[in-house]
Amino acid sequence: MQDVNLEEVLAGDANSYVLPYRDEQIILVHGYSDHWSWYWAGTKRTNRPYTNKFTAARAAMRVVDRRVK
Repeated sequence: MQDVNLEEVLAGDANSYVLPYRDEQIILVHGYSDHWSWYWAGTKRTNRPYTNKFTAARAAMRVVDRRVK
């Protein structure tokens, strides 16, 4: 996995983040639904909800890694 400081990129409590990774940008969106907080991480081919922004970002990074190989 390419060196990306997730703690630095995902610092704070923003509603959305853009994580530049390899040649893609991972879009991370934070939302709320009936007292449930969720994160959506997406590249062009991944779109899944996660309960933690770090888990969401890492999962999207793995998808990018698999495509680049």
